[in-house]
Amino acid sequence: MVTVPLVRAGRLSAFLSINRNEPHRWNDDELRFTRDTAERTWTALDGARAQATLRAERDRSRYIFDTIGEGFALLDSDWRIVEMNAEGLRICHLAAEQAVGRTHWELFPESASTEASAMLRRVMAERRAGQTEYQLPMVGGRGGWNEIRAFPVHGGGIAIFFRDITDRKGV
Repeated sequence: MVTVPLVRAGRLSAFLSINRNEPHRWNDDELRFTRDTAERTWTALDGARAQATLRAERDRSRYIFDTIGEGFALLDSDWRIVEMNAEGLRICHLAAEQAVGRTHWELFPESASTEASAMLRRVMAERRAGQTEYQLPMVGGRGGWNEIRAFPVHGGGIAIFFRDITDRKGV
């Protein structure tokens, strides 16, 4: 039997043992192969642990994204909606397939000349956060108010958080 210690950051982490059914004198090539195998195995385990950690973080983030009580939309630098959460879709009366991939201005042309639009354009251009309240136009008998906060995101584009404040406004 040959046993190879796995040491990480100066600490013993594990052993890899290999044995044969019969007595055997291990030569240098076999020992080198065993050490290399131990190292590759440990590296693969580290990678698997890192992937599991990333998946858990992604799942946690997705859960928060899907359950927060505010609408959220991520727009790229061409104003195209990259992602919108369930609350955002509900507030906007849209399905994901109607929103994702289309520009903000295609979906909401009536907002183009509003203070909300001006705030979003400032955030996109100046790369500084902004916020405003926006009175929704009457469309299909529906109107109301939204509070909108926008933030620049790394690589261009903006993140928009919004919520219905119609009740607060007393409308």
